Amino acid sequence: MPSALYGLALAVSISVWFIAIRAPLWLDETISFFQIKGRFSEIMARQGWPAVPVYSFILWPWVRLVGSSEIALRIPSVLAMLGAVYLLYRAARQLFERDVALIANGEVAVVQPADELETKQVVAYAVERQGPIYLRLTRQNLEPVCPPGYRFEFGRWLVLRPGNDVTLIATGGTVFNALEAARRLEADGIAAEVINAACIKPLDEDLLLGSAGKTGHVVTVEDHSISGGLGGAVAETLGEVMPTPMKRLAVQGFGESGDAKSLYAKHGLDPVGIAASVRKFLDR
Repeated sequence: MPSALYGLALAVSISVWFIAIRAPLWLDETISFFQIKGRFSEIMARQGWPAVPVYSFILWPWVRLVGSSEIALRIPSVLAMLGAVYLLYRAARQLFERDVALIANGEVAVVQPADELETKQVVAYAVERQGPIYLRLTRQNLEPVCPPGYRFEFGRWLVLRPGNDVTLIATGGTVFNALEAARRLEADGIAAEVINAACIKPLDEDLLLGSAGKTGHVVTVEDHSISGGLGGAVAETLGEVMPTPMKRLAVQGFGESGDAKSLYAKHGLDPVGIAASVRKFLDR
């Protein structure tokens, strides 16, 4: 978080320097300034601008307090920009953490399909479903992972690869990465069972407990915050019914923008990162 604040401070400083020293006044500021100076009628006659800019109501007391230099006129704009950045940050954070509230809400189902085939079936199911459902869809194209004859069943997971040493439970875009990680682990003599957990709520408790009881180790993989997602739901179920050694792989901290491959790699959710985390988890 401190690094993000430092970056924001640097961006604000550059913006202040640019708009206060190098950039000309914006049209709204120019009209507001001339209005305050008593020459607004000249601007109206020249440009046919009948509306009174809202910015003038801010500048009116401000000019009388600090003066009418170009830098002084820009200070309220900079303050408004900072306020807008903060509000966008808060809104983005709430949107990023919306799944936490949805999972906590007992009436809302949460589903994240893993490929095109499953997405089509999930959307068709959502249209016919009687009750609220939240679909988590990725922006990038997804590699096919489900078998050709696959049929989506609400509340059911799918074993894509059997194994006896560790259970990899993935959802959405991380399912393909989990499969690739399992292939890498196989070269090290680790048999990983890979499960496509399309239904995040409700969980497929029967398959979860059966696989966890067989392998004795569970790793969840998701492109979501580590708080309030698939990993948390799996941990709650195992903690109450079958305490099992477990590792959660997810997004640490606040989300970022970028291409999917780079972000997966940064957060250890790509095949290499998943395989490395599993080896460390198993101490192998």
